[in-house]
Amino acid sequence: MLFSTLVTSDLSRIADDIVLLSNGRILADGSLKGLIARYLLASAPNRETLSAAIGVKPVKEGYEGLVSRDNPPSGVSLRAPSLDEIVIHLEYGRRAS
Repeated sequence: MLFSTLVTSDLSRIADDIVLLSNGRILADGSLKGLIARYLLASAPNRETLSAAIGVKPVKEGYEGLVSRDNPPSGVSLRAPSLDEIVIHLEYGRRAS
């Protein structure tokens, strides 16, 4: 079944596989679990520490961006992102490029 939504909470309840699109371009695709397992959300006090991160944006405590779980930077706070955060950072990264 094909299902289209802007509400990512719907996806986490019913989807096995997802394709994230933005302006007709695929930002990410794969299983929901695999997509969430692919990334970590990194937080740092300065932007330079997150130079290899995707969709780095300012937050209250400094900056945050998505990083590969396979090669996370050192010296930053890391945590598992929500699907919402993955979508936001991938889109933010697309707009910045």
